[in-house]
Amino acid sequence: MPWDTFANPVVSRRWRLFGLAVALATVAVAVMLVLFAAQLPDTSSLTHYQPKQPLRVLTADGVEIGGFGAERRVVQRIDQIPS
Repeated sequence: MPWDTFANPVVSRRWRLFGLAVALATVAVAVMLVLFAAQLPDTSSLTHYQPKQPLRVLTADGVEIGGFGAERRVVQRIDQIPS
């Protein structure tokens, strides 16, 4: 009978320790969620994202001669990215 295994004190102690470990892990995850949820940005900031782009200096005929900025990004549409 499977219930006879719980009559053994060693097995019973293991199940109690396992249950305690699961409960502590659940509480730890819940505490982390509560603490970090307050620090997360609003999701509207993700939909209106404006990346920093460098100032590009061009000649009269459109040739780039320089650029100023801390981040050198080129914004591309999703269809321009190779798969």
